[in-house]
Amino acid sequence: MEAVLGESGLNAMRGDGGLTARVVEGGRMRVGGAVFPLRPDSFP
Repeated sequence: MEAVLGESGLNAMRGDGGLTARVVEGGRMRVGGAVFPLRPDSFP
């Protein structure tokens, strides 16, 4: 994102995100697809 927005653009957006996630497996997300939380101890 920094490559697109530049450092100042990224800093301006920091803290304004509505969803924060760690990607643990690649793939596609679709409307209506299953999304579920993982236990905190299930990933490094």
